[in-house]
Amino acid sequence: MPSSLKFDVMEHISAVNSRDCKDALKMCQVVSLSGIANQNTLSRHLASMKNVKDILAVGWFRLTTLRAGIIVALGRAFFEIIRDLVEKLPSWCSS
Repeated sequence: MPSSLKFDVMEHISAVNSRDCKDALKMCQVVSLSGIANQNTLSRHLASMKNVKDILAVGWFRLTTLRAGIIVALGRAFFEIIRDLVEKLPSWCSS
């Protein structure tokens, strides 16, 4: 199985190793990047991110988790979709 298909296993192992090697790594603060997860049923990717956060949360260091949102900026796909949608709205929608 290609490593990209077992990313969740690799992330789990990395999180456990990082947490358990805290003294050797002299970690006092860890910043974890995660995704927005507001639902009970998570995608495999978001479930893996939550698992990493949960593993790191029981370490003896301070944990800060940053949850990424959608970036709406010129040139980004989401921006282009919203712009196209707005341009195609009927004129009565803007009154």
